Order: sequence, then C-alpha cells, then structure tokens
Amino acid sequence: MKKCLFILFVFLSPFAFSAADNKANPIYKSSYECGMDFFKANGAKESPIPSCVGNSHDPSKLEMQAYKDAERDYLAGVPAKASSCNFGYGVWVASGSRADNSLEGPQRVPTLREIARLLTVAREVKFYDLQGRGIPIETVNHWFTKKGETISVSDEAKKTCTKKQTG
Repeated sequence: MKKCLFILFVFLSPFAFSAADNKANPIYKSSYECGMDFFKANGAKESPIPSCVGNSHDPSKLEMQAYKDAERDYLAGVPAKASSCNFGYGVWVASGSRADNSLEGPQRVPTLREIARLLTVAREVKFYDLQGRGIPIETVNHWFTKKGETISVSDEAKKTCTKKQTG
C-alpha cells in the first residue's frame, strides 16, 4: 500500500507544482483579472475570450485555464484579488478648436493624477489597461476619492499602482 501511495505521489507531484506556478505567471494573472472584470460587468452568460483576447490571437491553454478559474471563482462568489493596478492610460475627448489654440479630439492621459484633475472639471474619461482593453467602472471607482468638489487618487490606488501610473 505504501509503495502505491509513493508511486502515486511521485506521479502527481509535478502536476501540483505546475498548477501553482501557473498562477504566478503574469499571463495567467492578467487573463484571470480580465475574466473576473468581464464576469462582474456581464455575468457568466458569455465567455470573456472575445473581450479579453479579441482577434489578436487564439488563447493559450494558460489563458483558457485562467478564464475557467475566473468563472469558477465568480460563480462561487470569490472576490478578485487586488494584486496589482492594471491602469495603462485614459482617454478624453477635447472639444476645442485650432482657431482658438485649444485641444481638440481624443487626448491620451498617462497618469491617474492627471485624470483626477480632469474629473474635477467634469470631463468624461475612458480607462484602458496596457493592452488597450477597457477597464470596468467598478475597478476605476477604487482608484479615486471625492472630498467636496475635489477628486483625488485614492490610498488604495497609491498602494497598488506604481508611481508612474499614479503620477
């Protein structure tokens, strides 16, 4: 009996270690976060693959596992872990004109601090991660606090985002 258990342990142990290693992989983490964000915004009625991957490539086995894990955790009610800040940039549309030397058209904003200034003057900003995928408003709401009429970067964002992201 001990010999059978030892053989079973030796055979299965590499698989246990590889599953743990996968969860530390940046591709897995990014795919898992995108899947959780998708399920929070849309429920579990559709697959997150078109939203997270699009037509850029076929999802890898690792990405597929991350989406399955995200769906399992979403259905089980497990909250997504705030492991890191996925903010890449924001975009707002300026309504100026060249005649008065004002900005016009889409403007890319690289930091959360600059976006907070825009939000204070009631600009609409869309948020994107580094891969250009939209970020759900539920995630964005954690990055800002409002005190009176002033909007600023939250303490949570300062803890999870880099100085380059916060500004």
